[in-house]
Amino acid sequence: VDQMIDRLRQDSAVFVDLDRPAARGDVVVADSVRLDANGRRIPSTRAKSLRLELGAPDMLPDLENGLLGAEAGQERTVEIGYPAEYPSKELAGRRVRYLIRVRKTQEKKLRELDDNFTREVFGLTSLEELRERVRRNLEGEGAERTRREVEDVVVDELIRRNPFDLPERLVQWTLERMIHEAVDHRPVTDEARAQLEERYRPAVERTLRREILLGAVARQEGLQAGEEEVAAEIERMVQSDPRQAARVRARYQAPERRRSLGEALLERKAMDRLVAEAAVNEETVGGRVVPVGR
Repeated sequence: VDQMIDRLRQDSAVFVDLDRPAARGDVVVADSVRLDANGRRIPSTRAKSLRLELGAPDMLPDLENGLLGAEAGQERTVEIGYPAEYPSKELAGRRVRYLIRVRKTQEKKLRELDDNFTREVFGLTSLEELRERVRRNLEGEGAERTRREVEDVVVDELIRRNPFDLPERLVQWTLERMIHEAVDHRPVTDEARAQLEERYRPAVERTLRREILLGAVARQEGLQAGEEEVAAEIERMVQSDPRQAARVRARYQAPERRRSLGEALLERKAMDRLVAEAAVNEETVGGRVVPVGR
């Protein structure tokens, strides 16, 4: 709770323009462009109005050192050595030079953590009420995460106990849809398609087996999801985001979408039945407590 409260406080900080050189803890607002081996600017690498907090945990040391003492209007050439494990493969393990123009420097001012902060930022009456709200949210997120982990274990066990062959045409049709979405409907080479099929096939087969088996559970247990339940679910979605009410209602005017929603509700009922009847143990794996089905 304390960590989340501090994060909320950081997010609501006020930034004040400075007329002094930037120090650790300050924010530098800057434009940057990468330079090639001859010192020429590479237009495609331009970035504008970057907000760089000096001293932030994820700030690269070379960049931070290159901006310490910077003032508004200055241009600096900074060479950055990227670690081998850097997320961008294009930059990982390389040394790259940038031309950085400082737009302004700012001091980050945190608000006092008191009832006024809670009222003005969140519209709540007291800091204690904010703490309780944060606690409930974190507990809800934890419960939801645990529920997803339990469902994954249940599905794995359901598939293990009920082996069957999937129709290859169904697998290929589903793979084709997934690949089209992954490449945003652009054409792909045969080699790329083969790689994508290999990558997505396990997930596609698991999803199809899950859907078929949950449908079988629903039939065996006599579960149903009627039109009243579909309408109630649509209303729940409307209430959760009133600004999208018209869009949500229009979306589910189509019979096929209402049918699809009904099928999703029926799957949920089948999963709820399985989770309710499952025997779940907890084991510590790698320092985390995880559910293990029986």
